[in-house]
Amino acid sequence: MPHRMGFSAEERRLRSQLHRLLDSADAFARGSLIEMQRCCGRPACHCALKGKKHRSLYLGQSQQGKPRMKSIAKDQEQQVRRWVANYQRASALLEALSQHGWLKLNRQKKATPGKEKDTRS
Repeated sequence: MPHRMGFSAEERRLRSQLHRLLDSADAFARGSLIEMQRCCGRPACHCALKGKKHRSLYLGQSQQGKPRMKSIAKDQEQQVRRWVANYQRASALLEALSQHGWLKLNRQKKATPGKEKDTRS
């Protein structure tokens, strides 16, 4: 049975999940976490002596067609991972809701008789 607003049970479930996520998330960050490992160049460093490279973490994204990266400190890593996960979850929920919108449009088009083609030459 459709909801009074025209939402299916699945749409209501998705909207509820999105609402809960928006209410509970401390932040959202669009992008990908990128881990890099490098040698620093100091001859006495463990990266040169033992081959253990320095690890650094970045949040990368494309903004207006241009790539950008932000260095993430070790103490921020878990927080930023959570923000990226929040964004990905919200994005997935919005995509699922969008698919329901497309389905509704397709059903409406089939239910509504289309205009007849103009056969005038």
